[in-house]
Amino acid sequence: MGKNIAVLGAGAIGGSIAADAAQAGHDIVVIDQWPAHIEAIKAAGLRVVMPDQELHVTLPAYHLCEVCNLDRQYDLVLLAVPLVQAAVTQRLAGNEVRARELFASLGETRIRIGGEERVGAQ
Repeated sequence: MGKNIAVLGAGAIGGSIAADAAQAGHDIVVIDQWPAHIEAIKAAGLRVVMPDQELHVTLPAYHLCEVCNLDRQYDLVLLAVPLVQAAVTQRLAGNEVRARELFASLGETRIRIGGEERVGAQ
């Protein structure tokens, strides 16, 4: 049975991971900060084009502002943001309380930031 996984960041890296995981049978949700990107995924699915294959999956997609409406537990929450957003990632890693609040809103109690596992407060 597949895992329930939320991928924060639905760009090149997060989108590729989400598509692969969905095709492997996992229950995937993608979350991104760009409304147009999320609306495109909602309308046409997530498409990943590679030199030797193309993946197209239909999966739930949410804007970052919609996270507070999610009411489910996730086995894994992946943070997949580009380098230009590294400051956000560093703030999460440096401020465990905020990281707990963010991931607790996703129902995740164990968080992996920069290879270090942290336990959320739920």
